[in-house]
Amino acid sequence: DTRFKRNHVRHTILPRFSAGQRAQLLILLDDLRALNHEADRHIVNLLHSQPALDTLDRQWFILLPHSVATEVVHAWLRRYNARSLSRRTIERLVIAMKTSHPGRRVDVDQAWVLVVQSQLLALVPRDR
Repeated sequence: DTRFKRNHVRHTILPRFSAGQRAQLLILLDDLRALNHEADRHIVNLLHSQPALDTLDRQWFILLPHSVATEVVHAWLRRYNARSLSRRTIERLVIAMKTSHPGRRVDVDQAWVLVVQSQLLALVPRDR
């Protein structure tokens, strides 16, 4: 189904590539994979500097550029097996983390809730 971008690329664009262009694409993909691995390592190091595994310093987070903040939230939530989050959900969480009033609780998924405090952002298990 070519409505999905990856299928469109796979079925429409890739067949037009020459062997040299495909080899060049594979090199670029390897370079990108290495850069992503390095970025993930840096994000993990940033998370280690936080007050606790389940909390982030809110002022530190607010000062992050938006693109970095989304990656930090994604990595932070992966620690807690909250892996099936959409881009829309991550965006919603980042905005809530930066702009919500202290005391607000934001749904993350079926297992977790984000609690916004004046100084901290805490990930807590949902009351069952």
